[in-house]
Amino acid sequence: MALEVINSLKDAENQAEEIVNKAQADRKEIIKKAEEKAKEEYTRIIAEANSQVVSIMDTAVKEGEQKAAPIKEKGSQEEEAILNLTGVEFDKAVNMVIERIVNTNGNS
Repeated sequence: MALEVINSLKDAENQAEEIVNKAQADRKEIIKKAEEKAKEEYTRIIAEANSQVVSIMDTAVKEGEQKAAPIKEKGSQEEEAILNLTGVEFDKAVNMVIERIVNTNGNS
């Protein structure tokens, strides 16, 4: 009877050791899968953020171009007006610029 008890205890110890070994192996596998999942999620989040950055930048560029369009158009019109000055108008414009320079710099 004592021998049966000892053998039962040894069997129980062996089973307990197998359970512990399996639990440790399962723990390692769970940790490995969790790390892989975390890397995948990190990569996904970074890709999504980069996509949002591109979208925001595109929107900002389009808005900037829309706001700049009237300014550029006005500048083009003014350039065209200056380029189309006749001789008399050109002389008047030159005299006005000279007059402003002289008044600003105090009769230099």
